Amino acid sequence: MALRQGPWPWRASRPAAAIDYGMAAPGASLFVSVFVFTCWSRARKVTDKTIPCLHPRAVIFDLDGTLLDTAPDIIGACNATLEHFGYKSLDEELARTRVTAGMREMLKLGIPEDEHASADISGAMRSYFAQYYMDHINDRTTAFEGMTALLDDMKKANIKIAVVTNKYIEMAEKLLKNYSFYSDLSVVLGCDSVANSKPHPEPVLKALNMMNIGPYDAVYIGDHLNDIIAANRARTRSAAALWGYGARECGHPENWFAHFMLRDTADLRALCLKDWRRQQPSPGPWALPGPDVPWRDLHGRTCHGRTCHARRHGSRYGGKAHKYARIWLTVSVARAFWGMALKLWPIYLCCDIMWQTAQHLHLITGRKLG
Repeated sequence: MALRQGPWPWRASRPAAAIDYGMAAPGASLFVSVFVFTCWSRARKVTDKTIPCLHPRAVIFDLDGTLLDTAPDIIGACNATLEHFGYKSLDEELARTRVTAGMREMLKLGIPEDEHASADISGAMRSYFAQYYMDHINDRTTAFEGMTALLDDMKKANIKIAVVTNKYIEMAEKLLKNYSFYSDLSVVLGCDSVANSKPHPEPVLKALNMMNIGPYDAVYIGDHLNDIIAANRARTRSAAALWGYGARECGHPENWFAHFMLRDTADLRALCLKDWRRQQPSPGPWALPGPDVPWRDLHGRTCHGRTCHARRHGSRYGGKAHKYARIWLTVSVARAFWGMALKLWPIYLCCDIMWQTAQHLHLITGRKLG
C-alpha cells in the first residue's frame, strides 16, 4: 500500500487510505448516525398506537359536541327561526356542518346568498334564534355516552373539571344546570366571560388561573379546530374529541395538530384516569407535538408539573434502545469533531508560522508588510 509523503513526520508513516479515512469516516458516521436516529425516532412516534395516561390535575372541556350533544336543539332552533321568517328548514346533515360556527352562519345556510343583506340575519333573526333556543335549550340535548360516569370518576380522583365554551355564559349555565355533574364543575366560562373568545388562548388561561393549575398539569378536550388552537396557544395539552361536530366543518382532525385524538369517552378515560393503554385503530397525529407546545423535556419524556410520566409508566420515547441511540449519536459527533481537528490543526500551524515570519521580518526591516 502506497504511503502518502508530506512535511509532517506522523503522516509519512500512515497509509493514504487511512489518512483519507480519518476525515471521511467521522463525517460519514455522523451523517449515518443522525439519519438513522431521526428515522428511528420518527418511526417510534408514528407507529406508537397507545394513549398514555397523563394523570392531569385538571381537565377543561368544550361544551357543544364534546361534553353534551347539543346539535338537535340547536338545529331545531335554527329551523324554527327560518320557518318563522318564511324560509325552508335545513336538512339535518347540512345543518351539522355549521353547528359550532354560530347562529349567523347556520342561518345563512337556509337563506339565498343574494338575500343575506336584506334578511337582517344579525338582528331580528338572530334574536329570535337565541330566544327560541333559550326556551328549548334542553329538549333533546343529552350527555355523550359514558360522559357522566367519567366526570364522576374524575371528581373522585380529585381532578378539577372546567368548561370553556363559545356559548354565552347565560346559555351555558342554564343548560349545564340540568345535569348532575354541574356541581362538580370548578369553572364555567362563556364567550362573554372574557375579552377574546376561542381560538384566542385567553379563556383557557383564565380557567387555569381560576383553578390555580399550571398549563402542563391540564388537558383541554374539544371537537373543533378553534379548541385545539386555543389549547396549543395556552401551552396546555390538547385532545381532539372525534365524536363531536368539528370534523364536518374544519376538515380532518389529523391536520389540527392536537396532541391526542380520542375516539370516544373510553379513550378519554384512558388518557386521564387509567394506567392501562388502549390500542388506536391507526396512527394519528397525537403522536406528533403541536406547534410551539414544549410539553416534553429534552429527552422526549412527557413532563407535567413535578412528575415525569416516563419515570412512572414508561414512555414511547423512553427505554434502553433510545438511551443507546443517544450514546451512539454522541460518540459519532465526538469522532467527527476529532477527525476535523486532526485535519485542521496543520492549517492552523501553517498560519501561525506565516504570522511569526511576518512579525520577524517586520522587526528586521522595520516596515509593515502588505
